[in-house]
Amino acid sequence: MGRHQRPPDLGLVLGSVPERLREPTQWVCWAYVERNGKSAKCPISPTKGGSASSTDPATWGTFKQAVAAWQRCPDVEGVGFVFTPADPFAGIDLDKCIDVASGRTKPWALPIVRQLDSYAETSPSGTGVKVFVRARKKGRRCKTSYEDGAVEMYDRGRFFTVTGMRFPGVSADIEDRQAQYDAVYELAFGRPAPPSPTTSSQSDGNQVLLEDYEIVHLAMKSRSGAKFAALWAGRWKDGFSSHSEADSSLVFTLAFYTKDAGQIDRIFRQSGLMREKWDERHGQQTYGELTIAKGLQAVTRAYKPRRPREAGASSGGTEKSLLGEPPPSTIDSATGRLILSTERTLPTAEAFVSQFHTHREGMTLRRYAGILMAWQDNRYVAIEDDAMRNRLLPWLHTAARMTYHAPSEHWVARDFPANPRTVKAALESIKAYTHLAATTSSPSWLDNRDDRPNPCEIVPCRTSLLHLPTMTYIAPTPALFNVNALDYDHDPNAPAPTRWMWPRTGRRSPHRGNSSSWDTIACSAATPQNLRNWPAGPRLYPGRHGAEAHGWKLHRDYALEFLPRSG
Repeated sequence: MGRHQRPPDLGLVLGSVPERLREPTQWVCWAYVERNGKSAKCPISPTKGGSASSTDPATWGTFKQAVAAWQRCPDVEGVGFVFTPADPFAGIDLDKCIDVASGRTKPWALPIVRQLDSYAETSPSGTGVKVFVRARKKGRRCKTSYEDGAVEMYDRGRFFTVTGMRFPGVSADIEDRQAQYDAVYELAFGRPAPPSPTTSSQSDGNQVLLEDYEIVHLAMKSRSGAKFAALWAGRWKDGFSSHSEADSSLVFTLAFYTKDAGQIDRIFRQSGLMREKWDERHGQQTYGELTIAKGLQAVTRAYKPRRPREAGASSGGTEKSLLGEPPPSTIDSATGRLILSTERTLPTAEAFVSQFHTHREGMTLRRYAGILMAWQDNRYVAIEDDAMRNRLLPWLHTAARMTYHAPSEHWVARDFPANPRTVKAALESIKAYTHLAATTSSPSWLDNRDDRPNPCEIVPCRTSLLHLPTMTYIAPTPALFNVNALDYDHDPNAPAPTRWMWPRTGRRSPHRGNSSSWDTIACSAATPQNLRNWPAGPRLYPGRHGAEAHGWKLHRDYALEFLPRSG
């Protein structure tokens, strides 16, 4: 895997990044990962330790938090800033614009940087330049080949690495450059096309204009919300034979809520399906533009808010859906039963999790890598779908659904139809509601508390979390996502070991040098086969840097030893 030529320097970042860019809580860390044989920059949450998302504010942190995480985590390469619709910032990434041999900026890129005259810096690779401005992107396109490099422009749904390696000769602050930003857009992509009757949100006089987040929220709550949630998370293999087929499905769903091609493009870029192919040119249009055009042509229906029926309009005139219906997931005052809906299943998931899987520090049920997992004492363990169905069926039997009784003009509680169909719908909604990105690492924090220690410094024991640098105990919490833990407690008064798990035979430990996750090492050791004649507890010895040849290495500063049984 290729590495950057000039690693970001903390001193440069602290000394160069403009103050106005430090203010928003839109900072992440980043690290190199390998994707499809290529090196890519993956955003890392500075507060949780797992992968971050440029569309999920819960995975971001402050500038100080990002810098602190960079300092304490050896695998983190640097920090980055996330662009959002709520901030005034936009960015331009000029890729491959610096000649590697001479270090000079190429002739096609230098005029662009000087025209923008705003804070700019060299990229981690040393071959690109990123410019930060205050502006809004007018067109829908984001990336294109240009000369012998490429131009990328974003104002939301993207993060830029921040190196502090300032580009000379331009402003040291982030300047207001709307006119210049528009000019660069036209230079790279051409003049944005004016809205047409087929792409404008005004194409239907009755079309409801919705914000991006409202569209996503409505799609999540719809009858096909579970499918939309899977596509939104990028899990297209759950129900599609190809990535392109999944792209079309997501676009078709969005086209029901908006006829604005630009809005569809903007929302799609925030989804887990977004990939480089979206901006690839196929003739005069990009793949993304063609997919959106196809969706707008195929989806002729448009979203309209549900309106209450008038009295007597329902079948038989005895039951109907009216405004004022008691909302799902509340309690019926007449019967004391939980109210659920057969159509709106998200409240069902919320009620189930609230009743059975809620802890004072967060929910205790997560769907991770396609598997439902529940927190049990000190770790998350897998739950079979059949086990969940067995719990859901009797729970749904106790619930009620509300129907309107016309003669009395009152809402009446009826038995909720607990059957395989409603159980399946509830289970799928629970999976979508508790979804945790598969890129989340174990261990990592799932909350945003500033006082959390580095999750890689924690060993979950049977009744507590052991913080290695301070050798102090932390109460077990579902906020720490980990899938392995020791079934033993740490004994601070244990005598010194007389033997190591791996003796000095020159044999290489199968986990030696693995510093990415403590649980792989510790829990591989704590198996019945390995502990035949060993005690019920490990002791962790900090500072044994040369212990790799004698036993397992736990990160860089801790070695795991197992004590022999007395007698």
